[in-house]
Amino acid sequence: MESKIQPQKQQNLQPNFKNPFNTFFRKRIDTAFGMDISDTSIELLEFNAFFSHAPRSWSRVLLENGVVERGKILNKEILEQKIKILLQNAKPRKTSTNRVILSLPEAQVFTWGTAMDKSLSDSEIRLKILEEAKKHVPLDFKQIYWDYTTYNIPKKQLQYVTFIGIQQGVLNDYVEVCHRLGLEVVEFSLVCMCMGKVFLPPIDKDTHVVLDIGGEKSNITIFEGNSLLKLSTTVSIAGDSFTDAISNDLKITKLEAEEMKIKFGIGESAQGAYKNSITKIVDNLLEEVRNSINYYEKNSGETVDAIYLSGGSSMMVGLESYIEQKLAIKIQQINPLSFIVKSKLFENEINLKLFMGAVGLAMIGITKNTNLFSFRKQIKIDENKMSFWKIIKTGNFDSRRMIFAYTHLVYGGLTFLVLILTAIFTWMWMNLEV
Repeated sequence: MESKIQPQKQQNLQPNFKNPFNTFFRKRIDTAFGMDISDTSIELLEFNAFFSHAPRSWSRVLLENGVVERGKILNKEILEQKIKILLQNAKPRKTSTNRVILSLPEAQVFTWGTAMDKSLSDSEIRLKILEEAKKHVPLDFKQIYWDYTTYNIPKKQLQYVTFIGIQQGVLNDYVEVCHRLGLEVVEFSLVCMCMGKVFLPPIDKDTHVVLDIGGEKSNITIFEGNSLLKLSTTVSIAGDSFTDAISNDLKITKLEAEEMKIKFGIGESAQGAYKNSITKIVDNLLEEVRNSINYYEKNSGETVDAIYLSGGSSMMVGLESYIEQKLAIKIQQINPLSFIVKSKLFENEINLKLFMGAVGLAMIGITKNTNLFSFRKQIKIDENKMSFWKIIKTGNFDSRRMIFAYTHLVYGGLTFLVLILTAIFTWMWMNLEV
């Protein structure tokens, strides 16, 4: 049964974006680059932190089957080799730092949310989360890293709590591989949260759904404004599933099924057995979206205002209008921040559709207080961690920029200033004694 049409708020869902870098004190001097690792590829991107926010370095490599599967590293040695190639081939120059913001493998991430009494203290919330989350999250809580965030529900004495957890072994493997290459993992972040910061309007009171339809999986994310995560889930229905369904139902090859999918999509030109096949599999995906929305609205008391589509498979002919018809929620267009729109590099050299996750991660790398969850400080792995000079000798990074990094210049300058002032006051004190 299709949901009823929701009333649209009389406000612009696509306002002029505010540049998140316009406040000097929000910028980091200990910058980092973003690295988005999926089952099929790795993207790297670094922004200039000061003066210009143009991309400084970018790179991309493809992963063969069997290296990473559903976010789990299956072959550490090959992944290490691929990341080394990624670093060595960065254009137009190597990264200025070994510090990296890494994507959380969303297929391995479990999220859960519910409303709780606003009067609960942090310790009480943690106890209640442990009690409730164990009923919904199929993980051993002694073997996971987890965190949560809260926000107040307007006009109610309630707060919405979002839990996120992931198996320790999964993240430990990523840190271990990075350490072998001289990389310092500063933090992990959900790509969906990063993408929200870069591509969605900062309307704090609106609730958005981002449906990211890739090749092997689709991510359904619900958050307030463009940063506050409320719910995230991953399903195995995506572009490849569409192709497989068409191939099996019509008894044709996958190549022929892919060509039909690209040509006809789910638009008016889709007819007969093909239409039945593509409609059935897309409806399965939309049922997952509807279940996520219903669960969130039931527990939060709020309604979803708009859906945003991303991912290569979301470009299928007729998909936007079909989703609007089935879910009765307006589809809004994703628009990037103005500094990205104006960049000729994104227009001519960097395929934004491929680098969306890396862009969001890289933005965290040059700004403060942009991540709501913290996992890195929970990881106590120090094996294979290289010294500074060994990291320089790997040749994976811009050695000159690492030696003369902003942090070294700033802290070195402050140390020199303290020494000068100490010498001056000592000299003045000695003169007073005479």
